[in-house]
Amino acid sequence: MDLFTQIDLLKKIHFHVAHKSTGNPSVLAHRLRISRRSLFRILEQLDDRGVRIVYSRTRGCYMYVDDYTILILLKELGGGGKMKKIKSILFSARFWH
Repeated sequence: MDLFTQIDLLKKIHFHVAHKSTGNPSVLAHRLRISRRSLFRILEQLDDRGVRIVYSRTRGCYMYVDDYTILILLKELGGGGKMKKIKSILFSARFWH
């Protein structure tokens, strides 16, 4: 899976978690067109980086534990070693439990 496909996947996960529209793990994996194992691996990697996402059995969906902003900034080196901003991708979650 290339970098931009991974970024798109992360954005989709964020959208569904932010809107509490994930459903159970099987439903979310199906929506994302990935295996359940791949979903669990991604959630584990996010947790390793401090993004806490938990599954609520009472609500039947995944939810963020805290507020998150994920910023992906792509830059290229210009002449003289100066960084030039190419594109930034920002998505955030603000929730009150």
